[in-house]
Amino acid sequence: MEGNQESDILGCPGIITYECTKKIIEQMEKNVFKIKTKDGRRRGTGFFCKIPFPDETNMLPVLMTNNHVIDKDILINERNIKIYIEEEFEEKIINLNDRIKYTNIDYDTTIIEIK
Repeated sequence: MEGNQESDILGCPGIITYECTKKIIEQMEKNVFKIKTKDGRRRGTGFFCKIPFPDETNMLPVLMTNNHVIDKDILINERNIKIYIEEEFEEKIINLNDRIKYTNIDYDTTIIEIK
């Protein structure tokens, strides 16, 4: 940051207080989840966010996870890809066919479009 400019994170200016940290954690808890593939062999975490795609004026809702959880081998070897999002007492199933926008082993990142 330049000079004495204060940051504004979720309405929390300057120094991050306990109350502000609590707000940030509450927001993150809504977006971070456990993820596994249909066969259960691959497990990890992911989170929901919006990214500028295909350009800065459009925000695409996506699920981001690691490449070691969802990678191009899964795309090639499984015809009907599904991931299970584990929430407190239920699993939500997301079918991934034709939704993976980006995957890269070097950055260990996979971006999946969410409708």
